[in-house]
Amino acid sequence: MRYRMTLLLLPLLLLSGCALAAQTDPSTDFSTQEGAAIMHVTGKIVFIPLEGGFYGIIADDGRQFDPLGLPEEFRKDSLPIRAVLKEVEGAVSFRMWGTIVEIVKIEKKLNTPR
Repeated sequence: MRYRMTLLLLPLLLLSGCALAAQTDPSTDFSTQEGAAIMHVTGKIVFIPLEGGFYGIIADDGRQFDPLGLPEEFRKDSLPIRAVLKEVEGAVSFRMWGTIVEIVKIEKKLNTPR
């Protein structure tokens, strides 16, 4: 029981200590903050119908992310987004899908005409 509580509280502690990173080119920028990778990505929110279903992020380059604490207004399948994500090092999930990340910043990406 204590182990489960630790696993549940750890992401909350990590989220509370998270700082916003400066955004440059959202598709290719990688930097580090206290050893964890900060990623600026563009992509879309997707509904993954595994283990009861959850929302993930698929970046434009194909990388998959399992975000902790995705805000309700972003839980829409195929919603285009721009985000700053921080990899949660050593995190594990029963979902076994994508890299587990904290959301530092997220916004809806406006569709641009082609």
